[in-house]
Amino acid sequence: MTKILYRYILREITYPFILALFVATFALMMGKILQLMELVINKGVGFWNILKLILFMMPGLLLFTIPLAFLIAILMGIGRLSRDNEWTVMKNAGLSLYQLSRPVFALAVVAFVMTASMTLGMPVKFSRPARKPATATSFAALTTAGTSPPACAAACPSCGW
Repeated sequence: MTKILYRYILREITYPFILALFVATFALMMGKILQLMELVINKGVGFWNILKLILFMMPGLLLFTIPLAFLIAILMGIGRLSRDNEWTVMKNAGLSLYQLSRPVFALAVVAFVMTASMTLGMPVKFSRPARKPATATSFAALTTAGTSPPACAAACPSCGW
């Protein structure tokens, strides 16, 4: 019986989590949409390059939206269970608060692992390709302006030149 209740509680939290994740990511993405549209209109950047840039921005956005979406999902899921008195019925049926919170903790661990992987692994993978075009254009701008980059620029692409 508890497995059925665990699945039910997970389902009540998972759907709001997915919805809140998409909405929060879209809301944070709206700040960059104008810059991306400027690239398309003024610079003639292709559709696939814009999709690559959006993909490169995703790990940074998901660092904020995964915890936010999880908080919203917990509030919506447990709030609905409480509003419909299902939470009270489960407690009166003999399940402790610890037993009822197990699926919530399991989903919290999943959200933590997703956020930790975005924090520790993904930015290194995705930020390097995103910086390459910027360093190439900054080198081009420097050479056309008559100045030269510092000697360390060839060995250190992260110095900003």
